[in-house]
Amino acid sequence: MVKMSSVISNTPWLRSLGRSFLAWRDDRVAVKIWKTLSITVGFFAFLHLIVIFIASGRGGILPDRVVLFFDLGNDGSLPEIFNYGMLFLSATLLMAVNFETGSRIAALFGVLMAFVWMDDSAQYHERMGRVIANGLNMPPAFGLRADDLGELIAWSIIFIVLCVMSIWARRNVRPGDKRVLFLMLPPLCTLFVCGVVFDMINIIIDGPISNVVLTVMEDGGEMLAIAWAAAVSLYILRNTTIVFNKHERMSPAM
Repeated sequence: MVKMSSVISNTPWLRSLGRSFLAWRDDRVAVKIWKTLSITVGFFAFLHLIVIFIASGRGGILPDRVVLFFDLGNDGSLPEIFNYGMLFLSATLLMAVNFETGSRIAALFGVLMAFVWMDDSAQYHERMGRVIANGLNMPPAFGLRADDLGELIAWSIIFIVLCVMSIWARRNVRPGDKRVLFLMLPPLCTLFVCGVVFDMINIIIDGPISNVVLTVMEDGGEMLAIAWAAAVSLYILRNTTIVFNKHERMSPAM
């Protein structure tokens, strides 16, 4: 059998991905920020479980507003507000990388993180979907409500913006962009798995215990992935000379 290590060593992009995957851990400040954010996420997950346990006991001694305030998956809860902050931090740091180096791939990831922040904190696709549906007087179609069709259009707008930015970034690739890509892909893939895969499993496997466990895995996992992305964003900004080989001439951001 072929060993995985030999496959990685003989595949340049996998070797580069492996180096980038671990590179950010050389920055002590970025690692400390990651640990701090991750411990805070763990504390919120622990609070979530404790509150759910108390609320499910006899008598339901906790008011619903207290339960919702500590619920990992509830919009506007304390953990969610903390998550908004991590998303905004990552987006801001990545845009700062673009301002510092002119990296368009950093700007692309910055806009992506900003959109995730806007969608989570302001319910972009739900609100924009209603605005579009009401503004265009859209009738229900294809078994979907008018609001659902409006949300599809809202998602399509963001998809088009990201596609245009991807083409824009691809037209000015520079040394270091691949490193940024390989640094950001692992946390973003983890975010996708937690936010989509675990959510689908939660829908399929329905039960009081499984719901609690999968909620922690889904929402807690999303928060850990975002904490990871924020730490990586900080690493990139603090180490632009290493990441972008600044001895090579950089052009200003467009």
